[in-house]
Amino acid sequence: MPRFKIYNYDQNAMVVINYQDLLQPDTFEHSVHLRATDRLQQALAGCSSG
Repeated sequence: MPRFKIYNYDQNAMVVINYQDLLQPDTFEHSVHLRATDRLQQALAGCSSG
């Protein structure tokens, strides 16, 4: 039977990460982001025009 650590409810931490700031131009991740946002905008524009 696995033994798990007891969870401590007194600990809390929140880290704010802005992924837009982490994207560097001319990288694969940046290209995927641009492609995904373009496709999303096209899909949303197609839905609203009909």
